[in-house]
Amino acid sequence: MKLYTFNNAFFGAFVAVLCLSSCQSSKQVAKKIDETSKSEPIVILDTCKTSGKVVDFSNIDGCNYFIQLPDSTFLQPVENGVEGFRLEPNQVLKFDYETLAGMMSICSVKSKPIKLTCANVLNEAQLKLDNPEVFIECFDVNIPNEAPWLKKILIKTKPNNVVKYSYFYNEKAYIISYGNKSILYDCRGIEIFKGDNRACQKLVVDTKSAQVIYQSEGVPE
Repeated sequence: MKLYTFNNAFFGAFVAVLCLSSCQSSKQVAKKIDETSKSEPIVILDTCKTSGKVVDFSNIDGCNYFIQLPDSTFLQPVENGVEGFRLEPNQVLKFDYETLAGMMSICSVKSKPIKLTCANVLNEAQLKLDNPEVFIECFDVNIPNEAPWLKKILIKTKPNNVVKYSYFYNEKAYIISYGNKSILYDCRGIEIFKGDNRACQKLVVDTKSAQVIYQSEGVPE
């Protein structure tokens, strides 16, 4: 009876040791599997090699945005080969380019025309903080006073009439006429073009969509 009890106890202890060893081994294996299954951080290599900063010369006739190199050389991006990229003032860039030989520029700033082939903005977050986007409401109105910018123009300049047209992106445009001269505004009140009536009408999408929303007294429609 005692022997039976001893053997059972010995056997139980032996099984416990095996289980403990097995559990520790399983944990070690599980740890190794877990470690190897963790995704390695994805490293995106910056392939653009040239440093520069975007400067704005749009206030000079025939000029626009240029890239200034550390040695003060100016490059004029004439072609953009980087999908989704757009030059903005004060961007700090890593970029690459191809020189476009034989191209002439009417801009008086001495520069070299290029095609952008790679571009990466290094200070994009800071630019967004410094220049937050401003939302300007687009107005589609039949009564001019309902658009604040249009109401101000009517009060200040007293035009002959205002005609609404269909414009790009399913928006509206407004031609404000003063005799034979007109000004084309988009739905946000931004001046698009100034000239004679026909020249303004050529810039709208559908001239048949014309709708007179304001007519000065005494002026025939």
